[in-house]
Amino acid sequence: MTEDWRQRHTALLGALAASGELPHAWRSAFAAVPRHRFIPADIWEQRATCVPVTTDAAWWDLVYRDVPIVTQVDDGQSAGPGIATSSNSMPTMVARMLTALEVADGQRVLEIGTGSGWNAALLAARLGSQNVTTVEVDPVLAEKAAKVIKDAGYSPDVVWGDGARGWESGAPYDRIIATCSVRRIPYAWVRQTKPGGRILAPLAGDFWSGALVRLDVGGDGVASGRFVGGARFMPMRSERPRPESRWTAEPVGAAVPAPFPPRPWRASVSPSTRARNCRAWSWPTEQRTAGIRCGFTIGMGRRPRSPRRRCGVTAHAGCGRRPPPCTRRT
Repeated sequence: MTEDWRQRHTALLGALAASGELPHAWRSAFAAVPRHRFIPADIWEQRATCVPVTTDAAWWDLVYRDVPIVTQVDDGQSAGPGIATSSNSMPTMVARMLTALEVADGQRVLEIGTGSGWNAALLAARLGSQNVTTVEVDPVLAEKAAKVIKDAGYSPDVVWGDGARGWESGAPYDRIIATCSVRRIPYAWVRQTKPGGRILAPLAGDFWSGALVRLDVGGDGVASGRFVGGARFMPMRSERPRPESRWTAEPVGAAVPAPFPPRPWRASVSPSTRARNCRAWSWPTEQRTAGIRCGFTIGMGRRPRSPRRRCGVTAHAGCGRRPPPCTRRT
């Protein structure tokens, strides 16, 4: 595939900058790491189903549109229903998450979910390869990503492993960023983050599509923060729906409206019990927005005693039960 891609690349960067999603601090990294170098020849467009891209013209058009691109279906197996199992996130979402991470020169970052390798290369361009580690659970994807990242001129540590466990050998990190959704924040991530560090991850449950949570890690081993917008990502492989569950063909790696007002929602993770007993619970807090009083806390262990309900958003996130309808307060 050959084409003068520079005009398309420049146009995409201009659109991201004009929208406010690409700040000056990240502009040079995005300029140096064009998206097409990390997109394989065989890709799919996510519609109601995954539609194969069969021509060079369609390939280039999709690569430089601000949309997610499916880069693997059915875990790379030749026979399957055509379910998206890996993707390259939409550029707006990539820029938004990297901006929300608020990295500084010299900081060390762990990425959970290497995928195509584009995000890891952007981090390496911004911070230096020696400061970036990326973990991928799929050995084939990890090998391919390592090659394309190297071909692009970068050499972060690309690790084949279970991202839910982080990567202890390289810890501690100043930042951890996940590019797959989780039902809970693994406490391993908190443990491997320096005090004052930050964790950024898409959080999703059975009854809502997903939101981006940003947690700051304290010296007491507790991470707390807020939801900072909507985000829909593929689930971590260990948290995929059971085989009997119905898959839905939703855009992946996409920016979506937050399922709840992002600003008043707060989350925290603490080491009160062992990680294997982790469950996510929510209950109302004393914050009010648009006539609804609600809040969100993520803890570890058995369900804590809930205060008196002030609205119906109380939910058992991750247990499969739907919440009662929310009661608006005037």
